[in-house]
Amino acid sequence: KGIEEWNVAFAAIGLPNVVRAVLPSSPDWPKDYDINDARYSTISWSMTIDEVSSMGISKVDPRSGEILKSDIIMSDGWVQAWLSDLDHYAPNYTLPTQQRRPRGQRR
Repeated sequence: KGIEEWNVAFAAIGLPNVVRAVLPSSPDWPKDYDINDARYSTISWSMTIDEVSSMGISKVDPRSGEILKSDIIMSDGWVQAWLSDLDHYAPNYTLPTQQRRPRGQRR
């Protein structure tokens, strides 16, 4: 749902419903899907141990600057880091005090 919220901005410039999020388990998932296919932009999670990383790769038309395709890869470390910061700045918001971990320690 969050990805499709971009449709609000695109609708404002006359391009309604141009963004659609489809999961691999959906019947709408393309049978010929390939991450290298320029028809599909992707957002992927990478499961890593003790690593916080992300990468955004895009294919751009050099004549116009238009982004034709984009692939975003984020590690689960971003979620862990965000939860650690949230626990630090808002104690007891996500976990009761007795279950909190020291800042920087992964779950």
